[in-house]
Amino acid sequence: MVSCRPFPAGCGRFLLRGFEFQQGPDELRYLFRARSSSTVLPVTVIFILNSLVFLPLGNLIGVYFQRLPTLRAYSWDLGGAIAGTAVFGLFSYFWFSPVIGSVIAMSLYLILSESRVRWIFGGLCFAATVALMSRSADPGTLWSPYYHITVKQLLPDGNTKDAILPPDDLTTMKDPPAYIVNVNHDFYQLIATVDARRYTRPGAQVLDFRDQFLSHRVRPQASDVLVVGSGSGKELEAALISGADRVDAVEIDPGPHSH
Repeated sequence: MVSCRPFPAGCGRFLLRGFEFQQGPDELRYLFRARSSSTVLPVTVIFILNSLVFLPLGNLIGVYFQRLPTLRAYSWDLGGAIAGTAVFGLFSYFWFSPVIGSVIAMSLYLILSESRVRWIFGGLCFAATVALMSRSADPGTLWSPYYHITVKQLLPDGNTKDAILPPDDLTTMKDPPAYIVNVNHDFYQLIATVDARRYTRPGAQVLDFRDQFLSHRVRPQASDVLVVGSGSGKELEAALISGADRVDAVEIDPGPHSH
């Protein structure tokens, strides 16, 4: 009989609602929202909830392993680890939403449950958790192999709105829009041109991008530039503006059309 605790995963979202995970001090200038809290409590709560979820499962597996010869039990242990890694790799490769993984895992739990009470209670808790996950996800969410990604357009007043398709003349227009990329519900980076010549209004440049040109001040007139972690391309644009003849961009996240 399978024994599990589906409730902690659901209440975790309630307890952590309203917390914003701080990044390093070098990123504080990019945080447009004032709401922020220390990460100590959220991390502690996550650790406790993970323990509540996995300890019963670990105890059950330990009971079954004690009934097997040592090498056979260890083989099952390694096989499970390899299978889990392979399944995670498939999810990353196909950019699956974690909701799909939750449905698969919970379906297996319900199939293996022998108690009708646990089946009903687990099903209700699971349905509530999936509803919370779906409700918290932005309609325009992209699931990369690594992140939950949302893109918002930054407005002149500092607010944001859902990003639409970029203008056809984005690469040449004056005062082009700026976008904010959030990953896993937290700020990741600002996407905007670093070419000050494309801004016509004083103050229209939403941030000071001088740091993008720092390496070119240290090594001016570099003709061949390598950018590792090219992301949205600000460093590439800075290199071209600084006179580079050739720029090689390296990015591990797939989908170059999205960068």
